[in-house]
Amino acid sequence: RKKKHCKRFQKLLKKDGIIFVHLDTSEMAYARVLMDETFGRVNYLNTICLTTNDPSGFKATGGKIFSTANFLLVYARERARNSLNKIFIEKAYDTAYNKVLTNKTQDFKKWKWRNITDVVSEKLGFKSPREAKQKLGENFLAEIAKYALENAGNVFRTAAIGGGALKKRIATIKKSRATRDKVLVHPGEDVPDFYILNGEGMVFYDKRVIEIDGQKVPGELITDVWTDISWTGIASEGDVQFKNGKKPELLIKRVLELATNQGDLVFDSFACSGTTGACENRNHVGE
Repeated sequence: RKKKHCKRFQKLLKKDGIIFVHLDTSEMAYARVLMDETFGRVNYLNTICLTTNDPSGFKATGGKIFSTANFLLVYARERARNSLNKIFIEKAYDTAYNKVLTNKTQDFKKWKWRNITDVVSEKLGFKSPREAKQKLGENFLAEIAKYALENAGNVFRTAAIGGGALKKRIATIKKSRATRDKVLVHPGEDVPDFYILNGEGMVFYDKRVIEIDGQKVPGELITDVWTDISWTGIASEGDVQFKNGKKPELLIKRVLELATNQGDLVFDSFACSGTTGACENRNHVGE
């Protein structure tokens, strides 16, 4: 019976359609096998892990590990015709971005940099980062975050180079490790702004800056683990009382952003509390 239902959903999808199936740990593995059989393993896109309930209350007193994991199984009707959109989420300032170029307009071979804490503490009129932290406490980190955002094109960190990028540039990386504090570029480099420092790649903070509702904020590309969507207090969300069966509007909104474009049609096989319809209207997709 379940396989027949899956086949019906498959037929409802357009050739460039995508389906999301939300399950808890008790059924996810079985459903994955069923979906593979129905849609074909080649059309599998992702398994997204969600965190739901907080480990508190009566459920947390049971004899096994408290379960907070839910899953979204994501399949395409025909993967070759479709893929998920790339979306970014807001994140706090990453303290690994702790260096500031002081002369980026010059040739990269002449680049010099300072620690961001030194730059910001000096800018605020303090003799040292230690003094700034003593006087400002946590506000000092807030000032650093603000400075990093305002000067994102000059703020950077270094990160290990791996995969094909490592194999292609191994000779330059080895040379960089032996030539400390000098910025190098691999001969014949075909990737813009691929700079190597002390054997690692230079990653600029402006690559982490996104725009949300017209405001620039630090962000990062979404992954397959979602811990930022709260399920607490959603019982009356949207003025609809439905205590145990609702999904957060933010979850549905993210799914729509991932899988739809303006004018697309969305089918919700339950739609009990109207969450999908509410989010569809905001994203300008059809019901």
